[in-house]
Amino acid sequence: MTTPYDRAVDRFIDLCDGFRLRPAESPRALFEDLGIPVSSGYRQAALFERHGILQQDTDGCLSLGPTALEIGLSALGLGRFAAVTPPVLEQLRRATRMTSCLAIHSGRTLRIGPMSLGRGHSHVVPASDGIYTVSRADTGRAVHRYVLLAGDSAPTFGFLTPIGSGQDDAHALLGVLARKSAFSDATAIADRVERAAAQIADAVEA
Repeated sequence: MTTPYDRAVDRFIDLCDGFRLRPAESPRALFEDLGIPVSSGYRQAALFERHGILQQDTDGCLSLGPTALEIGLSALGLGRFAAVTPPVLEQLRRATRMTSCLAIHSGRTLRIGPMSLGRGHSHVVPASDGIYTVSRADTGRAVHRYVLLAGDSAPTFGFLTPIGSGQDDAHALLGVLARKSAFSDATAIADRVERAAAQIADAVEA
């Protein structure tokens, strides 16, 4: 028998997974797809935001907040990046208009998230589970060009740079994603990524 407690936990997980896996979805559309009354959904999202489970950027987009990120990243020994990364991701996205992200690299697997979605032609929504297999091309600097593959989807390309290591061979990367291998200005993009990585390093050390 399903209890009110069970239903509350299920809704909590549904909302967190929804904003994690479907970052391009509007909150209203997500609530409707999950069968949650829109007014109740917004009230619950506001409560989650107050507790840091969700956060809203300056464009009104909701994503997992610092509390949720700290829980997940701490399990990999990377909890120090939870609070400092989201504002830097938004700045990097605004500077490049590309989707910016924190990614966890282990072996040949890359997990994307958190992220700040790009705008216009630079809008890239990661794979539904955020998991890719990767190959890397050396650019001769700290920022490397990656080819990201997920199932039968077209390749996604990224400029990513390492910002720290955790446990179990987990490495945190910061960078931007795009749909084509040749960025319009690769040098400028790499510079932006390196500056963003430096911001995070300074914030972690502060």
